[in-house]
Amino acid sequence: MVLATFDRCTVRLGEETLFRPEWGEFDLAFGRKVVSVFGGAADRGAYVAATGGYGQKPEAQKSNLTGETGELNELYRKVRELREAGGFGTRESGSLDAVAQLLDSGYPDDWLLRLELLELSRTHGLSAPWERVVRTRLGELAQRSKAEGELIDRGLRLIDQGEL
Repeated sequence: MVLATFDRCTVRLGEETLFRPEWGEFDLAFGRKVVSVFGGAADRGAYVAATGGYGQKPEAQKSNLTGETGELNELYRKVRELREAGGFGTRESGSLDAVAQLLDSGYPDDWLLRLELLELSRTHGLSAPWERVVRTRLGELAQRSKAEGELIDRGLRLIDQGEL
């Protein structure tokens, strides 16, 4: 992939102006294929403020947070806090046990947090009774789709090889 940057550039598609010189430099990526792309600014408010505002109000940030996913997001938050706290003792181990139980009872399709639990258990030398249950469920989830299966298998390989 090659990236070219243009100063004083105007980009049009028919009658529609897609980019104007006063917006700054225009970056053009070209190559055989584009693997990933994000179609917007990470912080819309900051982007609009930094680019002069254009008199438009930034739209509300979209979120996948719903009433149904609120508890799951809290479980992710709890695991992140445990990870960032560093040391693991009986209390932290118990917290991981609780997260594993809540995943089993309420979120049977979530594979990513299960991988995180296994990774934390592995990196902190824990041997939790829920690990076998989590691995079994990950195996079942990996069978459902090729894409998810590849991600799960890759994650398990990294955990088992101690590369995470």
